[in-house]
Parts: sequence; structure tokens; C-alpha cells
Amino acid sequence: MLNDRPIAIEVAQYAARLNGPFASLETLSRDGNADVVNALSEIDAHAVVTLLERIMKPLTVEDLKNVTDDVRRNLVRALEKVAFLEETFERGALLMLDLAVAENEQWSNNATGEFKALFPVFLSNTIAPAAPRLRLFDDLLRENDPLRMPIVVDALLEASNMHSHSRMVGPEIHGSRPALVPWRPKYWKDAWDYVIACMDRLAQIALGDDARATQARAGMANQFRSLIDGGLLDRVEIWVEKVRTVHPYWPEALSAVGDVLQYDSNGLKPGEEPRVRALIDSLTPQDLASRVRFIVTEMPWDFPIDEKLSFEERGMRQVQAVEKVARELLRHPAELQRLLPELSTGDQRMAVQLGVAIAKFADRPLYWERPIKDAFALAAEGTRNFGVLAGYYTGLAAREPSAVDAFKKEAAQSPVFAIALPFVCLQIGITPSDVALVCDGLKAGIIPVHAMAYWSMGGVFAKLDVSVVSPLFDQLFDMDGDAYSIGLDVMGMYVHGEADRLDAFRPQLHLAVVNVHKRPKRRGSQMDAHHFEEMIGWLLKKGNGDPDARAVAASLAKYLAEDPDGDARDFIKPLLPAMLSGFAPIVWAPFGNAIVKDRATAWHVEHALGDSFSFAEEKKPAILHLPEDILFTWAHANPDAGPAFLARELPMLTTQKPDATDRAFHPLVMRLLNEFGDRDDVRRYLVQNMHTFGWSGSRTTYYALYEQPLRSLSEHPIGAVRRWAQVTLTHMRKEIDSAKMEDDEQDAQWNA
Repeated sequence: MLNDRPIAIEVAQYAARLNGPFASLETLSRDGNADVVNALSEIDAHAVVTLLERIMKPLTVEDLKNVTDDVRRNLVRALEKVAFLEETFERGALLMLDLAVAENEQWSNNATGEFKALFPVFLSNTIAPAAPRLRLFDDLLRENDPLRMPIVVDALLEASNMHSHSRMVGPEIHGSRPALVPWRPKYWKDAWDYVIACMDRLAQIALGDDARATQARAGMANQFRSLIDGGLLDRVEIWVEKVRTVHPYWPEALSAVGDVLQYDSNGLKPGEEPRVRALIDSLTPQDLASRVRFIVTEMPWDFPIDEKLSFEERGMRQVQAVEKVARELLRHPAELQRLLPELSTGDQRMAVQLGVAIAKFADRPLYWERPIKDAFALAAEGTRNFGVLAGYYTGLAAREPSAVDAFKKEAAQSPVFAIALPFVCLQIGITPSDVALVCDGLKAGIIPVHAMAYWSMGGVFAKLDVSVVSPLFDQLFDMDGDAYSIGLDVMGMYVHGEADRLDAFRPQLHLAVVNVHKRPKRRGSQMDAHHFEEMIGWLLKKGNGDPDARAVAASLAKYLAEDPDGDARDFIKPLLPAMLSGFAPIVWAPFGNAIVKDRATAWHVEHALGDSFSFAEEKKPAILHLPEDILFTWAHANPDAGPAFLARELPMLTTQKPDATDRAFHPLVMRLLNEFGDRDDVRRYLVQNMHTFGWSGSRTTYYALYEQPLRSLSEHPIGAVRRWAQVTLTHMRKEIDSAKMEDDEQDAQWNA
């Protein structure tokens, strides 16, 4: 903060000397040293970058990857400040690039992100204008380091991006000096000249045949729409022509230029629409193989790219385009035979539709059965795409149903084709015999469980009778891994909108509850949790008089009490209100025993039954659904554990609205104080409960919530409670003063 004084410069230069206390990675890694170097960068960036060059240049990529998290964070922050200044921009940027090559952080402001943030035309993280940025790009492109080039290409794409930008505040603040301002082009011409210069360099890279060229072509195309909108159609024409001479197949460019006609045609100047259409014509694939790749493998989601269509009409036109290509391929069987292996691997946008069209339009559809199966079977495991295969049998069902039946039976016993069986059945219409085949394949371990997820789609499976589908749920709920979750997904969609069907699935619901521990942690979709809550919730609503409901409530309570920190805890938690209110005696017994058993178990049960960290104005933890008398009878029966548990678990206040006039301690907390207020542990844990919270805004308003409730205890009949309230109120006022001081300091810092 004293960096505007000569003495500060002298101190920084002395501390950052090349034989000083921070002159090696070993000394820099000592606790706190990297923070000091980061701070010194705000005083003398030149001295710090000289020091960091001495430390970092001898290090290998592996050495830099192994730099500790704290040191790396401070290096990134220091280099942000170094590179923000024009005079040290290039040196700081190169060191940041070295850290980016050795990247080991995932967040957006890692070294890679901060290197790229130096180059946008607007809101960049540097004062350095266009010229030194372009000089650095040219040096790096001449060097052509294979480790650096992917990041350099990304930085060029960031520099040529005219879409909206944002930047993190921080590197422009250098001590008490006025905050620095990043370079901003004075005129729009300066901005476009910089973008054009970056795109010219990308166009040169795009001529290559390596991954960097592919990266450049895809990234350039993403800018075409905004560049045309900015009046640079002539430049786009030059870049397209240059790249097309080497790479005539450029689907990203075709899609981007098509978007101009779809979304921006009203903004085109007179005479520009024909030029855009000419670009589309030049980019449209001409040879059959390229057209197949564009239409089947990489069809844009908004194809046809140059027309405004409804969703339904667009889908119909896309299928028609695939059918047109399929007919042409059938007229050139050797070409279709050659392309089948390629179309049976990797991502294939319209492969299913192609398979359907082959079966539909072939003069002898069974002629293509063997080539299609072979292409799929010969593909490397892990790369196979069954789209053409499944589509082919879907289309074949109307012409050669016996061949489809034969394939189903073969697939159910084939480790190669089994993965396609559920999807083929879904496409054609799932039959009772399909369910039996699939159950046998699952039991034998041949059909991959994840393939069954298709049967939760489209309502096709829901057309079957309950008696037909029940064996599948028995099978899935009894298996390990993802089978349990997929079983819930399929069953949930089967009964969707028809809850009465669940009455016939009581045995399966029992099985789902008994095997709830089999539900693995699941990333992405959590629909299985939703279906579990809906279906088991339906059964619990039958009440205590229903034996199945009682059994399910008891099983869930037993599981959660025995493993309150298990994977299924959050699965069961939404059902706790219904379990505690409707089945209190049988549900609370295992919970109560688990709480009394040991403190660690009690802590996990607290998290299951409570909501201390919620931001709700009125806390409604599950435990409030347990009848009050049962709760306090249990507490009296277990005085060494029960009252303390309630002190930690119960919501403290009736409301957390700051402006509420009737706020008081929750009635259950008051009863706890009345009956157990003389216990030290109860009073201690109530204070802990007050300091365990979710809150937004200033903490002063949170602590102020307790002033009136604590004052109301001044005449409580238990002396220990009265004295506790007085002491706690004093502490709360100190917390308010402390929080207010923090608020004032933060306001001063932000307004500086």
C-alpha cells in the first residue's frame, strides 16, 4: 500500500534480488513466501518478473506441475499483475504460458485462463495494446512448440472473439496507486484491425492437417457470424477461399454462414445476401463421401442451415436429407460398403435414420444385413456406434419381421450386439417376448445395464401389462451398480401419470427399499431420486394401517439409522417427514437408539434429520414432524444424550425474518429449556446451534435476531437459564460489533 514511495521500490528490489530470500523454488515454497512475492509484484513488477524468470526458466514441465497449490496460485496472481503492465507484458505472459503448459488447476482463472485473458480486444487483462500482443503471437507461432500451440491457438481465438466478454477484478490494482485501465481501442477501426490480424494468423494455421489446424478451423467459423454482422463479409470470403483450397470440407464454416441467413438476414446490406448464399454454395460438400459425413455424421441441429422452419418441418427435412443420401449410396453399393465401418464408430448424428432408410429403400434389404453387422462387430470396443445397425433393423421390421426376430434372439446372447437390443425393441415397439429376452440377457450379464435406460423413453414400455414388466423390475432392483437407478427410472416412467399402477408393484417397491443401499452415487441426472420419492411416498401415504407402508417405513428407518452417512441418505431424506409423522413409534426407535449409541453416529443423524445450514426464513427440519411427546419422552429416558441432541437439532427461532415483530425461541426450544435448562450440555449446544447457520448479507442482522428472544428469558424460573441468557446476549452483542467492523472494513476496501 506504500508502493508510491521511493523507499517501497528500494525494499521490493532488495527483497526480490537474485541472491535474496525468495531466489529459488525451495525458498519460494516456504510458508508465506509466495504471498510476499505476489505482494511485491504490486510495487516493482520488473524486479519480480526478473526473479521469477530466474526461478522458473530452469524448471521442467513436470517440475511446474508439482509446484504446490499455494505457490502456484500466488505465481498466477503475481504474473497477472506483471503482465498487466505494458513494459513487462511479454515477459509476464511467457511465464504465465509456461505455467499453462504445466496446468494442474480446473477453475477458470487458472494459468491457462489468465494467459488467454491477456488478449481479448475488449476487457483484456493488460494495458499492452495490439502491437506487442501480435508480436508475441508471431514469436510463438514461429517457435511452433507442440506443447504451447494448443494454448496459443485458443488465445488467438479469444483475441478474435467479438462476443461479450467479462473479466475478474484484481490484476489492475497495484497497491495504493490509481487502478490501471486495460487497453481499449480508440476507434472501431483499431478493434477490427486487431481482430483481422488475429484471424489472418488463424487462417494460416488452419491450412495444416494436425489437431491445431482443426482447432483453428472450428474456432474461426464460430466468429464468422459476428464478423459478417460487423461488416467484414469481404474478409470472411477471403478466409473461406484460402482455407477451402486446402480443406474443402469445412462444416463449421457452412453452419456459421447459414446462421447468418437464419437469424441475421434483416441486418444484411443490399447485395450481401447473394454473397452469403454463394459462400454457402462453395462450402456445401460436393462429393458423396463428404455429403454423407455432413448429413449423417455432423448434421447441424438447425439444418437446413439457410431456411427458417418450424421444429416439426425442420425434423422432417432432416430425415428427407438422410433418405436422399441413402438412396444415392444404394446406387453406389461399393461406396456404402466402404463407409459402413466409419459410420459404425464414434459420434453419428443421423446414423439411426440412415439405417432406417437403407432398409426402407434397398431393393434387397437383407443383402445389407451381413455388411452392417460386420461393420459394427469389427469396430474397436469402446468406439462402436449402433445407430446404423439399430436403424436398419427398425426399418427392416415392416419388410422382414422374421429377420428382426432372429436378430433379437441373437443379440440377447451376443456380447457384441446385446447393447443394441433394448434400443431396437424401443424403436419397433417393445413386446412381452422382448422383456423376457432382456431379463435373460441381464441375468447372464450379456446385456449392458446402461442400455436399459432407453426403455424409460417415449412411453413405449408403458404400453405393456403390469404382469409382463414386473420381472424386469425384480431383475434390475436385485442387481448391483447402475441397474438399481435405471430400474427406478424405467419404473417411474412406467407409472407416470398412472399412480394406481403402483398397487400391483408393492413387491417391487419392497425390493427397491430393501436394496436401497445398492444405489450408487450418480452424476448428472437425479431422476432416480425423484422417482424413488414419488413411488415410495405414494406407499407411505397409505398410512400406518397399511402393512406394506409400515414395513417400508421400518426398513428405511433401519437403514438410515445404521448408515446415516451412506450414499442413500439424501435419497431417503425427502421421505422423513412422512415417515416421522405417520409411523413415529416404529421409525423413531432405530433413530433414537442410534443417537444414544455413540456421538459420531448421532452427528450423522443430525444432518439427516435437520437443516441447520438452510437459508429458509422458517426452519422446517424433518424432526419437527415427530410428535412432540414421543420426542421428549425419549429425551427424558436418555438424559445423557437425548436433551443435548435436541439442543443441537431443533430450530432455534420461530422465524428468521429480520423485520418480524413476534420472533421468539421455537416452542420446542422453550420446552427444552423448561425441562432441561439446568443441564450445562443443553445450554452449551444451544449456543452452538445459534452459531450454525446459513445466511446471506451482513452477519450483524443474523446475530440481532437473538436479542429479543434472549431478553425474554430474564425472568425464567431456572436460574441457570437466566444467567445463560444474560451471558449469551452479551456475546451476541460482541458478535454484532465485530461483524459491523468487518462490514465497515470491507466497504472501505471496495470504495477505495
